[in-house]
Amino acid sequence: MDAYHEYHDAAKKTMKAGATAHDVHRAVSKGFVDRGFQLGHVTGHSIGMTMIEHPRVGEGNETVLEENMVVSMHPHAFTQDERTCLYMQDTWLVTADGGVPFSDVSLRIYDGSEGRLVP
Repeated sequence: MDAYHEYHDAAKKTMKAGATAHDVHRAVSKGFVDRGFQLGHVTGHSIGMTMIEHPRVGEGNETVLEENMVVSMHPHAFTQDERTCLYMQDTWLVTADGGVPFSDVSLRIYDGSEGRLVP
């Protein structure tokens, strides 16, 4: 969970117009990598008319992000033995100052005892 909080903070700081998809990927994946997790093929991708669009947010993609891009971020982390997987997804807006998450739901683990979240 700590790695997800670090991912969220890194996305806010680095997902800004002029940053590369590679730089955002490195920043948001650092907490997972530092804890020994492997990552899936991407940590995110742009969203458009067909949902999954260019650019992918991943290793080596030097595409420059533009203001008002909408990006789905979903760091897919798994253990070295591939027996345990962590996966969640957020939608973000790229701005001149950094990433803005579309959701204001608390980033935490929910166990179902919280009851209905929406009135």
